[in-house]
Amino acid sequence: MNEMISTLSARLGLDPEMVEKGLAALLSGLKDHLPPELYSALHNAIPDADAIVSKSAAAADDSAPQSGGLLASIVNIAGKVFGGDTSKVLSELTKLGFSAEQIEQFVIHAFNYLESIVPKEILDQVKSRIPGVSFQQKG
Repeated sequence: MNEMISTLSARLGLDPEMVEKGLAALLSGLKDHLPPELYSALHNAIPDADAIVSKSAAAADDSAPQSGGLLASIVNIAGKVFGGDTSKVLSELTKLGFSAEQIEQFVIHAFNYLESIVPKEILDQVKSRIPGVSFQQKG
C-alpha cells in the first residue's frame, strides 16, 4: 500500500480505500484549479499519483449516490469551512462518505503529509491558489 495512504488512514482513522479515493478527488480538483505546469510539478512529486488517480477514476461509478438535501447541507457546511471555489472537491468527498469534519481534517493532514514529499516552493504555490482554505489544525 502507498505510504501516503497508509499514513493518512492511520492518522485519520479512515479506511485506506476511502483515503485513496479522497486523494484522487483532491488531486482531480487541484488539476482543474491549478495551472497545468504547477499541477504537473505537484503530481510528479507524489509517489504513485498516477495509480491513485487511475484506480479511483475506475471506481468512481461505484461511489455512493447523492442524497439530495443531506448532501447539499454537508457541501454547504464544508464550503463555509473551506470557502472559495471548492464545491466540486467537496461534493466528491461527501459522495465518498466523508463528513464535513472529516473533509477538513483530511485536507489538513493531506497537505501536512505533502509538506514532507513535495518541494516547498511548489506546495507554497499550490496553497496560494486555493482561496479560503486553512492548512492548520485547530486547537
